[in-house]
Amino acid sequence: MKVFHEIEYTFDGGTCFSGVVYSKSLKTKIKVVIWYSKDKKSHKIFFSNDISAEKIYLRVWD
Repeated sequence: MKVFHEIEYTFDGGTCFSGVVYSKSLKTKIKVVIWYSKDKKSHKIFFSNDISAEKIYLRVWD
């Protein structure tokens, strides 16, 4: 079973994967988004407890 699926992301040429997982510490399901840079040398991890959101808006600051 795949948990993470690639999502459409066209901002900076990077790649995003999204999935819903259970957080033991929060005792609830959360949506996790992993962003990889175009060269795959860096990544960032975002999460939200709003798993019903159809759209995910990412704003990446350096």
